[in-house]
Amino acid sequence: MGLTLLSALPGWSQTITIDGTTPTTQLNGGATCTGNCTITGGTAAGGNLFHSFTRFGVDPGATVTFTDPGVQNIITRVTGNTLSVIDGLLAVNGGNANLFLLNPNGITFGDGARLQLGGSFFASTASGIAFDEGEFSLTDSSATTSLLAVNVPIGLQVGANAGNIMVNGTGNNLFVNPNFSIVDSLITPDLQLNQGTLALVGGAVTLDGAVLSAPGNRIEVGSVSNGQVGLVPLGTGFGLSYGGVDTFSNISLENAALIDVSADRAGTISLRGQTVTLNGGSALTAGTLGNSPGGSVQVNADRLLVSGTSTFVPSFIPPSAAELVVMPSGVFAGVQTGAGGTGGQIDLNVGQLSLDGGAQIAAGTFSSGNAGALNVAANSITVRGGRPAGPSGIFATVGAAADGGPIGAATGNGGTLNIATDVLLLQEGGQISAGTFGFGDAGNLNITGNRNINSTLIEVTGSFGEPGTGGPSSIRAASERPWAGAGGNLTINTERLLVNDGGQIVTGTLSASDAGDLVVRATQIELRGGDAFGQSGLLSNAIDFQASGLDGSSGNIMVETNDLRLDDGATISVSNTPSGGNPNLTSGQGPAGNITIAARNILMTNGSSLSADTLNGDRANIQVAATNLTLLNSRISTNATGTATGGNITLDTGALTLLDTSTVAANSAANFGGRVIIHTDVLVQSPDSTITATSALGPEFSGVVNINTPEPVPETVPVQTESPSETKQIIAACEQLTDNEFVATGQGGLPNDPTQVLRSQSTWTDIRPLTAESLTELTPQSENPTPTSDSVAALSQAQGLTRNDQGQLVLVGSSTGPTTASAIAHQTSLCHRAG
Repeated sequence: MGLTLLSALPGWSQTITIDGTTPTTQLNGGATCTGNCTITGGTAAGGNLFHSFTRFGVDPGATVTFTDPGVQNIITRVTGNTLSVIDGLLAVNGGNANLFLLNPNGITFGDGARLQLGGSFFASTASGIAFDEGEFSLTDSSATTSLLAVNVPIGLQVGANAGNIMVNGTGNNLFVNPNFSIVDSLITPDLQLNQGTLALVGGAVTLDGAVLSAPGNRIEVGSVSNGQVGLVPLGTGFGLSYGGVDTFSNISLENAALIDVSADRAGTISLRGQTVTLNGGSALTAGTLGNSPGGSVQVNADRLLVSGTSTFVPSFIPPSAAELVVMPSGVFAGVQTGAGGTGGQIDLNVGQLSLDGGAQIAAGTFSSGNAGALNVAANSITVRGGRPAGPSGIFATVGAAADGGPIGAATGNGGTLNIATDVLLLQEGGQISAGTFGFGDAGNLNITGNRNINSTLIEVTGSFGEPGTGGPSSIRAASERPWAGAGGNLTINTERLLVNDGGQIVTGTLSASDAGDLVVRATQIELRGGDAFGQSGLLSNAIDFQASGLDGSSGNIMVETNDLRLDDGATISVSNTPSGGNPNLTSGQGPAGNITIAARNILMTNGSSLSADTLNGDRANIQVAATNLTLLNSRISTNATGTATGGNITLDTGALTLLDTSTVAANSAANFGGRVIIHTDVLVQSPDSTITATSALGPEFSGVVNINTPEPVPETVPVQTESPSETKQIIAACEQLTDNEFVATGQGGLPNDPTQVLRSQSTWTDIRPLTAESLTELTPQSENPTPTSDSVAALSQAQGLTRNDQGQLVLVGSSTGPTTASAIAHQTSLCHRAG
């Protein structure tokens, strides 16, 4: 910007100086020209015309015109060591030749820079332009003899120290209507082409308030540090390819800069750099204004950083409405009002994407044409914050009329929103949404891993503003107005999903049309907490607006995961009951959907819930299949508050634990209660936890509770805290054979209940020291002893002590002689009869 200002001062006028390496002339004669200049002559070869200058610039208000003798390309190089400042008009007369301006030192376009030509325009700080048979070099100005063999240029050779390109302007004067459409009637382009390609290729490229416009055509911006940028001939103009580039530099759009290709048939925008930055209301726009199909917006970069807004107050809008005249920084492709063509497609392929301070990426339709797809592929995406007029976010939209009403609302359908990323963070009210505010149906929203689904993370947390002026961080697919079309499906595939502090993932309807389904597949899911906008969770709602009798049904929620945790009031809910405290929202008349969850482990704590609530219809069922399902002060419930029958709950688990006032309930207010069917191997239930299927009409309208376990349903048994009484430790011996006695087993212990089996008991062992004599008497036993008779030694309880022949004390029983097996059987039978 400084150079542009300086160039307008006396003594800083731009001059054009011919270097003499080509037979270039200027109409006024001589090698130097200032002010208005007409360039003629040059070297013609293979459909190209070459010019070479030591210095090249255009003064403010001046015009420099190249004469086209009927060639395809006019290629101009600057071989000196000064940058080019263009602050006037560059023109080509006599034909539709493409104009190339090459200066490796740098090129700056001032506020007064303009273009007037019938072909493409390339401004580049490349060090040469390549052909199949040679190169037009800017570093070796004597190498011109080979030009006689060249024809179509194939590439721009950019050096490691390529100069920068800057385009200055006064801002885009865009603003957003309340219906989310962009008003662009006040745009004043700085550099504009009506045919072909407008391209800026060099080192760092900066647009400071500048507006680049190529209605229905192509704009390419490439920031390269080293390598060859390929030139790909198209029907009109060129595309750029970057297969031969080693490293990239940065592209920056600042202070309401704009790149726009909107037209009856929208054109194409392509940006390639290391870091691409859009801030202060800067934007890329490709609007379809007619009945032809739209073009596309493509950004390829290591980082795409989009932040902030611009505020523009045109003279015809009163100051009191100034808060509506806001332009978010972002990327936009839409079918504008009155157009019937399909919308342009947005393709972003970046390493890191950041949206902050109200910045947006949006593809939509505001007419009868269908919106184009919006595809984002990134290693990481962060969407943070918002503004009173709207949140930061990524949106696929079917728009309403300009006044927000149904008359004139879009009838086209929304495009699909596809996001592939390894890390997705939505914070402080950031949103991703595929919604319809018009008569058309919303598109589907798909989020999945970019490279490896096993290493992905999606986190949705927090909110911005207050209810009525802000909103929660959310991923949303919904029908958003009473007259709107159906909502789309929302599908998420990730390794970890975290939804915290009021964040929400939602499908829903605020209309007579149905909401889409919500499908989540993740290895680990954690839902926690809430805020003023509602509880964190997975939601599908069918809500009415101002009691209009809307009967759209909510979608189904399907979850597949290894581990699911809900904490601090988090919820998974299908409902037609509003939340968040908006007084204009009332319960919808349509049925709620169903919840289906398949998991290995589910843990619900501290007021969390799985709920299916409905006024009407026969749905709102919950089905859970899990290895372990644990509820701690939480609930699983279906609740019919209108005439609907209570929904059913089916739990198929290995272990079901209900503790601390947890509830499983299938209830109804004005009809029969639902059914609770539980299949479980283990049921642990505290006395204050309940399983019910009731009706407010009375017991005769109660539902059914059916609990199936391998064993009878266990009763609550108090844990024994006192030692067993001594009386229970006394076992009566067989009265037919001996007297009563008291036996204390010591360390071996007894079971608490004498009738139980003793699982383990220590045996008596003779631990007296062995004498040498006793050792000598030990002899090996035969491995296969031969039985001699059916007699066995009698076994009886010890009755006393005696000393044997060796003087040792031994225990003796009441019987010391051999006893036959029949005698033992007789003894046993006596004990049984005595018992």
